[in-house]
Amino acid sequence: MIFRQLNSIKRAPFMVLLITLFIVPSLWAQTPSTSTTLEPEPLEFPQWARDLRRGEIVAFGSFPITYFISNFAYTNLVGGSSFTGNQQKLQVIGAAAATSIIIAIVDHGIVRYKRNRLAREGKNIPEGTPIVIRTPLYEDEAAEPAPPENENP
Repeated sequence: MIFRQLNSIKRAPFMVLLITLFIVPSLWAQTPSTSTTLEPEPLEFPQWARDLRRGEIVAFGSFPITYFISNFAYTNLVGGSSFTGNQQKLQVIGAAAATSIIIAIVDHGIVRYKRNRLAREGKNIPEGTPIVIRTPLYEDEAAEPAPPENENP
């Protein structure tokens, strides 16, 4: 009865809606059982790889902002209200990419300066300063009871 009331143009979106509501939720992936836990092993990457990743994130993250500023500067300083050719588009994208890379390089320099400064400050410990390294008495402190405090019988 519902299908007779809808004409043939409106039937297709209605069928897509029905399929989406009733069939798609049953297609979710099965959750793994508790006996097979898939825990990834922690990976320790070298410092240069982490620095490279940070630079990539900063460069790609700053690109939309630098593109907006480059486009704004191009339209206001050159006087073009819109792009007239591919050459102007490539100039704006190139300026935005170059600015993003410069921002990433400056960020790398700042982070490296801070890291080196902290390393130098850590090594400048005055003579005679005791270095205290605390290690637990037992491997698992929660498994062993705490020692009794001064009990007077």
